Amino acid sequence: MLKLRRSVLVGVVPFVLAVMPIQASSIVAYSDPADLGNQLWSGALAEDFNVTSAISVTALGVFNSGQTGSINGTLTVAIFASNGTQETPTLTFHGVVGALIAGDLFQNLGSAVTLLPGSYSITISGWGNDRNGNANCVSGGGCGPGPYTPPTLNTGGGALSFTGVGFSASPALQYLGPAASFPNNEFNAGSFEFNSATPEPGPAICVAMGL
Repeated sequence: MLKLRRSVLVGVVPFVLAVMPIQASSIVAYSDPADLGNQLWSGALAEDFNVTSAISVTALGVFNSGQTGSINGTLTVAIFASNGTQETPTLTFHGVVGALIAGDLFQNLGSAVTLLPGSYSITISGWGNDRNGNANCVSGGGCGPGPYTPPTLNTGGGALSFTGVGFSASPALQYLGPAASFPNNEFNAGSFEFNSATPEPGPAICVAMGL
């Protein structure tokens, strides 16, 4: 009897690499404390920073004294480059609006904005009905009632560096560069959420099939 022998050849299919993006939690650049403000300023305030590797800004925020979830007046906020170019849309905070994170109210941008390496300020205007925080504002002279606790500054693993603060008696929303001799955690004023603009590789899915 003739026996037929069946050989099974197992073939190896090349790896199939699936790049699956990992959604990292957004980083709050200036994490203001859950506190009362201690100053009624009538002009604009800015917090200055450098981007050292590209970031994607997803939300802008303003300090909310007492964390009421509501803004008494009308605060506007935007990010400007040092050449004066407005990099993000202007967001407006009035009444009950946004999501409260620690001491700040945040609103999402319609779409994320990429900031390339360079110098920037986040500028907030419309103070006067809402208190900001100021390390130099002591009791008396229109200061109080809150204490001052500085924000926690988050670099996102070195994507940012913080360079100071700016201010103007004018309420104009514009780039305000660092004022001399003021530290970079001088104000409770505004913030933004961001992620690295560099995609993160996902896990590789390797599939080997035998015939």
